[in-house]
Amino acid sequence: MLVTMNFCVIIPTFNEAPVLSRCVNAVRASHQFAVSISGQQQRVGRRLRFVVTDGGSTDGTQEAAAHLGCEVLGPAPGPGKGRGFQLAFATDHVMPRGGAQSLSEEIGCDDDGGICGGWEPIDDDSTVLLFLHADCIIAETALPALARSFSPAPGEPGCDVATLRLQFSLPPGASALRRCFFQCCEGWCFRGDGLWRSFGDQAIAITPRALRRAGGFPRWPLFEDVELFRRCRRAARSAPAWGAKRGREEDPVRLKRVVKVDAPVVASIRRFEQHGDLRYAAKCWLLVSLFALGASPEWLAGKYGRRRKVTPVT
Repeated sequence: MLVTMNFCVIIPTFNEAPVLSRCVNAVRASHQFAVSISGQQQRVGRRLRFVVTDGGSTDGTQEAAAHLGCEVLGPAPGPGKGRGFQLAFATDHVMPRGGAQSLSEEIGCDDDGGICGGWEPIDDDSTVLLFLHADCIIAETALPALARSFSPAPGEPGCDVATLRLQFSLPPGASALRRCFFQCCEGWCFRGDGLWRSFGDQAIAITPRALRRAGGFPRWPLFEDVELFRRCRRAARSAPAWGAKRGREEDPVRLKRVVKVDAPVVASIRRFEQHGDLRYAAKCWLLVSLFALGASPEWLAGKYGRRRKVTPVT
């Protein structure tokens, strides 16, 4: 029996007013398409919730999010700044600790999909949390593909954590050499899961159980996505329960491997344009390598330079 999947989309922002509407509208279009093709074997429910967790924008991002019908969270309490703090704050908001809680308040719904209230508690895995960067645009086929992965037909392998197939938004006049470079980057990220292959701009889809099992997002200024994937891999490699070794029920907290779903998510290349394609790619590779060797996220964040001028996605 297939489980109807609902989605809660969490978007961290910092001065993302120019690009936020395209991100939200793309998710809505994918959701409406998923609902329209659902039949007797329905996989995607009508309930869709947006939560924008803002880091203190000054360009009207919070107002734009509210206008789009998103639930808006202000800066995370405490001295910490960065996407990791925002995601952890939003996760605590939609998944309160201390037992089953309703995912959302009553916020109204229309028959064509959109934002719906009346959510069931998310302690079960009928709701998928989708963490999406504001400068990323998912394809129309993304939510149906994710639903097939999280709610597979009998005999098909399911998943607890998934990402989408990364594509970069190259301008129409990009040279063949530049297109080849970005295609190599896209292929590298999609071929498998690993420390240098899975990142937040590929969109992170995860069940509540898996997120709790991994300990949630670390409150870090950088590489919170890399660390979450690393925790999920460790949970997937953990030894089966004592009874499972003797042919009994499998360990209920052991996670499945991270799955790469073949549906595009288009990411902005604004950071590549700011720093230069090869230079930025080499910089990211170096920082991930230093992180793997034990460098602190706080020190690496200073080298990365998170704050940037926002340009629209092309």
